[in-house]
Amino acid sequence: MATATKSKQAKMLPAKPVFYAHDSNTDDRCHFVAQPSPVDPSTQQRWPAYYDCKAYNKPKSGYWQGVNTTTTTADDAAAAAAVQLGRFVQDDKMMGASSYDGTGCHFSWNDAAQPPVFPGGPVVDQINGSATSGAANLTSSLNCECNSKAYGGTTAKWSAWLDEYIKSVGHEKKKPNAPAWGYAIDFAACWVTDMNDMILLQNLLWSRKAEWNNQHDPNTRWDDSNLASLRYYWGWNEVPAKRDELRLTSNWDALAVTLPVQVCADQPEFAKDGTQDTPECMDGFQSGSLVVQLDYYVEHYGIKLNQLQVAFLRTFKLSSGGISGVASFNKQFFCIDYNTTKYQFHKDCTVTLMQQ
Repeated sequence: MATATKSKQAKMLPAKPVFYAHDSNTDDRCHFVAQPSPVDPSTQQRWPAYYDCKAYNKPKSGYWQGVNTTTTTADDAAAAAAVQLGRFVQDDKMMGASSYDGTGCHFSWNDAAQPPVFPGGPVVDQINGSATSGAANLTSSLNCECNSKAYGGTTAKWSAWLDEYIKSVGHEKKKPNAPAWGYAIDFAACWVTDMNDMILLQNLLWSRKAEWNNQHDPNTRWDDSNLASLRYYWGWNEVPAKRDELRLTSNWDALAVTLPVQVCADQPEFAKDGTQDTPECMDGFQSGSLVVQLDYYVEHYGIKLNQLQVAFLRTFKLSSGGISGVASFNKQFFCIDYNTTKYQFHKDCTVTLMQQ
């Protein structure tokens, strides 16, 4: 990954950045536009408002006519009825949420059934309802901003948000309070404007992961006493940024090579908590993968090895502090002498080609 100073980060971020505590799928989100839609070719009519949708990695874009098809129960029939409230109209001029600073609602592009939330697609299918009578909705706007007024500011309040998600999503359809597939929470991922709220919710998703994630996607068995098993938790925050600015290497100060968590755990001479993890513990496949990835940056971005610093990044378990009751981690950048089959990494954070 690339790193940058605050001044360069400012160039890459919108004037008012938003923050997601989980996978945002920003390129597949739809932004609500409070003005008449384009003319529908099949009906020759306009809707008073619409969702602007564009799929980054799929050859289609368009707009969703109608309301956000959210249900507040786990009732499949109600969900199916909600889908009928709107209709997708293909339109190549639509730009999607990525053109609105990353704000928008989850959208499913598939044409087949998509468990566990809504059958079919394309459809706006953000989960924003609450299951408890009188409880606040998970989102507070038609562009699916998290309801920070009701749930933000403290871990306890965000915990109530997660409670409502677990109850309302209809996990595994017939088990409303059972953990669901890991990707299910993508449907409820919403954005905040306060970075602290992002951190609070992300940490909460980690500490209560066994309550909402059934560990089938990916298939794993988390065990805090076996730190390597925690590699397979798919959870990260995201901050939508300007794609064109991100790709400018002039905005980069360094590249960071993230080491596999607990890469040295099987080596008796290294600490088991990750504090001494080093690239020297990587096997041939991992080292070869590093070469392939660095090749990509050199070839596709025109990086000059003598003009960019490269550091390693290790993840280690905290011996104190952190989140109560669960294994907590921090990250550390460092530079070290290390050789691959093609590149030499140096402790002054430079990289050179291996001498033939």
